[in-house]
Amino acid sequence: MPSKKNILLLGLAIISISFLYFIIFSSTEEIYIAPTIATSTAESAILSKDSDSDSLKDWEEGLWKTDPLNADTDGDGTEDGAEIKNGRDPLTKGPNDKLDTDTVTNKINSETDNDLTETDKFSRELFVKIIAAKNSGTPPTEKELEAFLSSTVQTQLKNQKIKHYTEGDFQVETSESKEKIKQYGNALATILTEKTPEPLEYEIAIVDRATQKNDPSELKKLDPLIAQYQKIESELFKMTVPKSAVQQHILFTERVSGMIYSITGLKYILSDPIKALPGVSSYAENAESFLITAHQFKNYFDTSGVIFDQTDHGYDFFDKL
Repeated sequence: MPSKKNILLLGLAIISISFLYFIIFSSTEEIYIAPTIATSTAESAILSKDSDSDSLKDWEEGLWKTDPLNADTDGDGTEDGAEIKNGRDPLTKGPNDKLDTDTVTNKINSETDNDLTETDKFSRELFVKIIAAKNSGTPPTEKELEAFLSSTVQTQLKNQKIKHYTEGDFQVETSESKEKIKQYGNALATILTEKTPEPLEYEIAIVDRATQKNDPSELKKLDPLIAQYQKIESELFKMTVPKSAVQQHILFTERVSGMIYSITGLKYILSDPIKALPGVSSYAENAESFLITAHQFKNYFDTSGVIFDQTDHGYDFFDKL
């Protein structure tokens, strides 16, 4: 489960990072590097990754079909980024490897939308805009490129599937008593403190290790965390909830759903960064909201006059918050 320390670590991980766009423009087939666009968001952090330090971002490598772990894919002595910058094909050994607009256009149109990741689609749209600018004789400005990135990010964020529940989604106990509220607290604590077959690792530690190693297989270790949150969510729907706790219970269930959504998004940081954007962007907020809502249960039980005994599950969880 997340902690305040993890939230801080995420904040440090998504501080300002600059990244470069390659653009095609001029009467020749030379390719230039656009001005650096500085951003201060999680989006730029995951889009700026360049595993082989060849000045070609990992998401761009996918479009060019170059190797993100090999700076010189075709082995001709010139790094992939330098080849593209100089109007050469990074998949064909020089010197006769001139890169023309037709080659770029084929890369854009070679696959259908069903074959493309969200990051591939982003790359393709960027290239379409670049070629259109080349044909019109007007190079895209820094502000235009920044606006395109911002628009893409906002579209992804709007596509978030935020879950909202109502009282009708739960079993509500209308004739409540202090004893029933206590039973509810113990049942809730049992769900939240249930031991898993294997110890769970913090999601941020998993993501950090995966990105450091550039190893997508590490991100599979997020699956047990997602499964645990899903199990908690399922159990929350099965509970009988005191009428006075319904709104708090609904809010907490939504927060658990938010954690499922965010951690699922983290799985795509290496394979499909654009698809990962909504989950990455919402992680810190969802993690903090989850913790705050869990703490609010303690206030609810206190104001309800519930006192957990040391043998109660509620004591093990809520009295130690």
